[in-house]
Amino acid sequence: MSLQDFLIQSRPTIIEKWRATLYTIYPPETVQFLQRQKNQFMNPVGIAAEECIAQLFEYLAQPNSQSQPPEALDYLLKIFSVQDLSPSSALRFLPELKSIVYKFVISEKITSELNEEFRRFEQRIDVLTLQAFDLYVKHREKVYELRAEALRRRYAKVLEREQPTVVDFLKEEDIAY
Repeated sequence: MSLQDFLIQSRPTIIEKWRATLYTIYPPETVQFLQRQKNQFMNPVGIAAEECIAQLFEYLAQPNSQSQPPEALDYLLKIFSVQDLSPSSALRFLPELKSIVYKFVISEKITSELNEEFRRFEQRIDVLTLQAFDLYVKHREKVYELRAEALRRRYAKVLEREQPTVVDFLKEEDIAY
């Protein structure tokens, strides 16, 4: 049996275990809510996590995955970036897939062919993890830029009320970053 066949056959179980590792970044009460609430509007994070995990698994299960990460990863990382998670917490679920799949693989008879396929699968996860880190940092930078801009506008409004001439100094074109 090839690794791809094995992944397709074990898909529901692997995805469920992988989703559980994703949820370890949240407190237990939040995890219960994320797993229980199936309304997309009441639980956008849980629904997005379920959909994204499934799409990421499909992407990684294909031996000829594209070089660009799937949009599902970008969407999930946007959610994580506004939750103020550290990169290690936000991305921990990706390398965890290796150990989940490995536990399933060792229950099978490991051949040299299966072992080589598993190494290539691990490499795809490693590449995706690095791409995810770049995406996460990009989204975090955007969040910080938006926060800084909001603070700058708020401060400018306070100054405008106090001293209207100082506002000219704070105009965006005058500030060098």
